[in-house]
Formats: sequence, C-alpha cells, structure tokens
Amino acid sequence: MTDKENFYSGFFLGRLPGSFDSRFLIKVACFQPGKEERNVFELTTDTKREEDYGEMVHFWVDKGPLQNKSFVRFEENYETFFIHENKMFDRIVHTDKDFYVGVNDLPDSDIYIHPDLGKMIDTRSIVTPGKKYNFITFEVKQNENNSFDIEIVGGEVQGKEKNSEEPSAKEKIIQKMEQVHEVMKVEYEYNKNEETANWDVIGHLKLIKFYDKDLTSGLRPVLRLMDNRHVALFKKQRETMPIKMIKVIEVDGIWKDDVNFVPQEGTLLPTDHDEKTVVLLGNDYRHKFERLFKREDVFRLESNNTLTHLKFWQFTTEQTCCLFIIVINLQPIRTSL
Repeated sequence: MTDKENFYSGFFLGRLPGSFDSRFLIKVACFQPGKEERNVFELTTDTKREEDYGEMVHFWVDKGPLQNKSFVRFEENYETFFIHENKMFDRIVHTDKDFYVGVNDLPDSDIYIHPDLGKMIDTRSIVTPGKKYNFITFEVKQNENNSFDIEIVGGEVQGKEKNSEEPSAKEKIIQKMEQVHEVMKVEYEYNKNEETANWDVIGHLKLIKFYDKDLTSGLRPVLRLMDNRHVALFKKQRETMPIKMIKVIEVDGIWKDDVNFVPQEGTLLPTDHDEKTVVLLGNDYRHKFERLFKREDVFRLESNNTLTHLKFWQFTTEQTCCLFIIVINLQPIRTSL
C-alpha cells in the first residue's frame, strides 16, 4: 500500500469523551481525493485536536484501509484552498475559489465531480460546463447511515476580464463581500425554515380583538394561542418576529389554507400575556385587514425573513467598499392589553 493510499482528508466533527493509552477519540467525516467512498468514523490520535466544527483536516492512517477506531496521524502543514465559513457553527459550509468546470465534470444534470472532493450534488444547476468560477459555496450534509453528501449551495461565474491587471483594492473587497453574501443567503434560508418549523409546532392562533390605542399604524390584530402546550416556544418566536399570517378553515376536521385570502405580512410584538401577541401589519395591509377578517378567524404563521437587507449591503459595498456590521440589542416594546 503506497503512502497516497494511506492519506485521507475529512471534516472535523468534534472531540469525543474518553481516552486510553494517551490517545484521544475524535469524529471525522472522511474521504479520499478521487474516490467515491465517504464515511463518518470515530478515530484515535495521539494529539489533542482543537479544530473548529466542520474544519477540513488531513491525516495518515497507520494501518489501512481506514475504518472505525483507526489510529491516525495528522498532517499539520498541508495547504488547503478551501475557506471554512466557521461562523455557521451548527453546519459545515466551505467556499472553493477560482476554478474551471469542464464538460466531463458533469456526468449528470445534478452532479458535479470536483477534482479534490469528488461528487457534489447540484440540484439548483449552479455549475455549468465550459465556465470559470470565482467561487462556489458547498455544504456537507450527514446521512443517517454514517455517510455524508456534499451539496453546492451557491456560486459565481467569472465575467470577461477587461485586462490582466491586478484587481484594485475596491474590487478585492467587493469580491470578498460577494462570497459573504452567498454564505449569508444559505444561513438565512436555513433559519427561515427552522422558524417556520417552530410555527408548525406552536400551532394555530385565533384573532380575538383589535388593538386601537395607536391608530397611526392602523388597527393591530391581537392573536391568541389555541393550544397552550408550547407557550415557551411561542414567547421566544414572537419577539419582534417578521411573519406571514395565512387564514385557515376547518374542513372535515382538518385545517386547510383558505384560498380566498392572500397571506398578510407583519411583525409580531410581545404583550403582557404569554399566550397572546399583537401584529404590527405591513404598510400594504394596514386599514384593510379589519375589513377582510373578523374575530374568531384562525391563522397559521410562517417566517417572513427576507434577503432585502442583503441587497442593501451589496449596494453599500459597491458604493463605499466598506461594510459596517452594527448589532443593537434592544428589548422589544411590550403592548399592554
């Protein structure tokens, strides 16, 4: 067995409790460049590892082939060209830069064969043959059978070069920010799906009255939980949360969307009552909602997080070459009902 056959790469999944004979137990999503097999293994090593979750690692196996509980030695000086987006601590997202995609690299419409990572799933048809890419962003997704897939979630084709000069400082910043935007889009989509899943758990809300003490923004609907089993999750979700309200009706004991009404958009505001919330309606829905809906109408909610502010940051970056991230921690104003 040659040295090359003993060399593996992978994505670090964490340190496991327990050690023996000065050896440490770790978990890695493992693969070999140029080979299809991918496995999530528990491995042993003689050095304590401090990698971030999802960080790419490279190592040699003492006795191959690699399997569960194999002893490995890490290659500390191996140069990697992938950028680990480690701010996404609960997911594994990387960016690869500056490469060409040939016709033979796409054997099927939704498959791309990366020269180092092998098969990548591309259901969104982000990668096309005959083009050079500034970058692609991909995510590692673990399967239940201790294997994993790599899925392309974003990318950018290189434009025609105006000249061969080194890009200006402004152009370098814009290129870097474009990569950040792709990762932010992935994270937003994930968060939006998570929030909508939480609303499915919380259940339906009933319109019980209208808050009319501040008419500058129109009457504000007051909603109450129909099932109080998930009040704690509801309190967390309603903290100044942008949502869509979809009216539902009961048909043969099953709640279905009422197709006679378009979804209403607004922002949830907390109240003094754990099971209630007030909706600050969006501009397009104010002064109309109370004519369309009545007390006792029932709604389901969905997340309405959008990427509008990402477009704002993209515009700002192109104009000023600067990005200022401002975090303001405000306590939401509570409405007394």
